[in-house]
Amino acid sequence: YANLRDARHRQNRKMISKKIVFDWSPTDFAYWVSQQPTLENDSKEFERAIKKGKISGKVISIQNKATFKTLMNNIGFNVPARKFLLNSLYQMCTKDGSHEASNNLAKENKLLLPISRRSAPFYNVVTIVEISAKTTLKSLHKELNKTIKKDLNMRPFVFMRPDGNRIPAVEDHNYNAREFLPICVIREQTVEEEKADNEKMVALRKELIRQREN
Repeated sequence: YANLRDARHRQNRKMISKKIVFDWSPTDFAYWVSQQPTLENDSKEFERAIKKGKISGKVISIQNKATFKTLMNNIGFNVPARKFLLNSLYQMCTKDGSHEASNNLAKENKLLLPISRRSAPFYNVVTIVEISAKTTLKSLHKELNKTIKKDLNMRPFVFMRPDGNRIPAVEDHNYNAREFLPICVIREQTVEEEKADNEKMVALRKELIRQREN
């Protein structure tokens, strides 16, 4: 059984290596990661996160070196895993030409921003939008309302800051979209839900202060 498994593993690796990273599916990426020796002990958790999060080859290949490191960290990889991926997968992106698309956009002062309906590590990337250096969340919000909101039957949504806090829609004009690379997370909620969450947070902080004083 072990020999058959190893033979199948080599065959699958050979098949995936023939594709440029840009064309990898989430399943391809999950398989590649879960079969690495350095990730063997945690392969099931990583594979589950990647498959569920739809981190495709396209999402990977549009990252520059700095945001690529952030992306790998947000997915949930430990330090040895991040080093392995930075030294191998990123090199693969650059060598096979899958990273050229993002470089060409950068020359035009344009960026590609993946939009996810879930936070790390279970990203659910639903679209990738082209933004400029001056694109604000307000204009991005309008664009998403015209495109994916109707197609995905989305409720009213707000953007999430990298620290996990919600950004009220009225404050969208204060944020530049490029600040949310490598992946911009949105959270569907109504105004009432957002208000209830804020009140809950205030109550929790008051309780923490009261406990400290006691």
